Amino acid sequence: MSRWQRYWFADGGRTSLAIVRIAVAIAVLMVLHLLATLSTVEIPGPPELYRPVGIWMVFGRWVPPDAVFTLLWAVAWTSTAMMLFGLATRTATAASCVTTVALAAASYASSAGWSHPFNVVLLAQLALLGARAGDTLSLDEVIRIHRRLP
Repeated sequence: MSRWQRYWFADGGRTSLAIVRIAVAIAVLMVLHLLATLSTVEIPGPPELYRPVGIWMVFGRWVPPDAVFTLLWAVAWTSTAMMLFGLATRTATAASCVTTVALAAASYASSAGWSHPFNVVLLAQLALLGARAGDTLSLDEVIRIHRRLP
């Protein structure tokens, strides 16, 4: 194996990826906190001002009921916390990503403009989808060790 291949395809990196997972989860929690507390636009906004942006364009002009957003908030906070602690990491990361994107887009659905202030965090989270970020420094690892799995 050449030096180039050893560098790019070496075993390891699990701990680095776990640290990145934790950092991204903290950043997503900060985004959720910002959306929940500092948003000048109520999520969802008034139905007469609603215009779908981002992921909400899939549903056309349909204004989602409040129950949808209550569910989105619950799933976003729970799945992001699970991502932070590494519990069902891949599933939690995917659920956190989808719900946070939906909430971020909904925060602009009743405003005059549409901006992208959360892109850096959400793109970093998107990069973790499918990654083995729960192999170490996680509850997944503790469960695996307790069950004596490889």
